[in-house]
Order: sequence, then C-alpha cells, then structure tokens
Amino acid sequence: MLYTRSLGEHKTQRHVKGVGEVGLQSGSVACRRRHRSLATDEIIQAVQAEVFPYEKNYFRTEQGLTESLSKLNHLWQELRSSQVTSDKELIRAREATAMVATARWMYSSAIERKETRGMHKHQDYPELDANQQHHVISGGLDQVWVKSQPLSTEKPLSKIGAAV
Repeated sequence: MLYTRSLGEHKTQRHVKGVGEVGLQSGSVACRRRHRSLATDEIIQAVQAEVFPYEKNYFRTEQGLTESLSKLNHLWQELRSSQVTSDKELIRAREATAMVATARWMYSSAIERKETRGMHKHQDYPELDANQQHHVISGGLDQVWVKSQPLSTEKPLSKIGAAV
C-alpha cells in the first residue's frame, strides 16, 4: 500500500511485466529432452528440510545459514534447468518455485542481520544491536540481493487509515 502511494499520480502509468518463468514452462518433447523433468515433491521436501528444523531456522548460526543458503541456491539451479512435464504439475511447480525463492530471500536477509532480533535468534550474535535500526530488504530471483533501508518516519498504516 505504501509503495503504491509513493508512486502518486504515476501509479497507473508504470510498465508491469512478469518477473519469473521458473516452473512455468511445459515445453515441447524436444525441449523436454534438453531439460530434466521437475520433481516438485522432492524440491518441496528439500526446502522444508532447510526451513522447518528449529536448529536451522530458529537457533541460527552464520555457518548454518550459509550451508542452508548454498543448498537452496542449488535447488534454484535445479528448478532453472528442469521442465514441468504436464499442465497438471504446473501449480505444484509454481508452489515449489515460490518456496525456494522465499527461503533464499529469508536466509540471505538473515545472513545480513548480525544480531538477535525478534524471532531471529542468531547464536553468533546473541544481543540486540542498537545500531541496526533498519529494515533488511531482499529480492531477486536468479541473483538474490539484500540491502538495508532506513526506518521510515511515516505514520503507521493504522494511523493513515484512521486519518482518511
């Protein structure tokens, strides 16, 4: 909502395009020969193996985050080089793709936050760091990026809605 408001009168004039094709292509028989078929259940299980265990996702360490991110990056490459074999697998493939993308953003962001904050319990950095009063923003698909964004001085959304 805040992003849309920041566009102002130009919000209806922007050019919008799709950002991802992973898990969307079913392709021809010739194309399938060049790509492996996508094993969505195995991809989903592999993501869950990295994000479900408390020792990996709640009690975090730099080494554990880096190892998990490496596995997730490998899964992304598997997705990029695989092909959906049928239209019926398409939704499951997009779910698997979304899970891998989200997990990569999550762990890339966690590696950048060198402190313990909220549900981010970083064993290597057990204290809250007053110097890290910012948002950690991540994005990207093939190449994940992470950046810091200062906290906004804008009113909270609940106050904006009440003022209108």
